[in-house]
Parts: sequence; C-alpha cells; structure tokens
Amino acid sequence: MSLFFKKLPKNEKSRAYRLAKAQKYDGMTVQYVTERLESGEVVLGKAGSISVREGEVIVLSSQQIVFRCMAEDLNASDLLSGNGAILIGTDILTGRERTIVVHFLYYRK
Repeated sequence: MSLFFKKLPKNEKSRAYRLAKAQKYDGMTVQYVTERLESGEVVLGKAGSISVREGEVIVLSSQQIVFRCMAEDLNASDLLSGNGAILIGTDILTGRERTIVVHFLYYRK
C-alpha cells in the first residue's frame, strides 16, 4: 500500500462514500460506454472521458454528454475485470434512472 492511497469510507450508503467513489473515476479515459436496458445493452458511444465537476459526474463519449448525475446520488461499482465501472443514478439530462457501463481505455505501462 502506498503512502498516498486513500481508503474509501466503510458505509457504502453514505454521502462521503459516494463522493469519494465518484472522485476515483475523475479523469479516466473511456474506450466505450453502454447502457443496460431490459432488452440488452446498447452502445452509447466510443472514446471519451469521465469528469467530476461541482458535484456532478459527467460521462462524455463520441463528443457528447451521454450521462450526467449528481455525485451524491450516484451508485458506482467496479467491474470484476477492473477495466470499467457500472454507474447507476438519475440522469439530469433525461430525468430517469439509468444504468451505464463504462469501459476504460487500457494503457500498458
């Protein structure tokens, strides 16, 4: 464990946990974004990024905003592979709850 690693708060339902989890994704480069629907998954866009600005999580893909949610309302979890995340929250753009799967761009270092 490095000196600069910050642990997330233990209570997953707390506001502090949700804000810390959103900050973890800030600046991540996205390979593609899909939305989970009852009929399956739909690709929303390719090549983008995730930003956290003024308490909002913004997912940009294919040069447009595909998902915008308040960070304190966001329910986020990592994919088991570690290559992405599942973001669940009420989208400010559409006004309905959406499930977005974000796949990160892989950089070999």
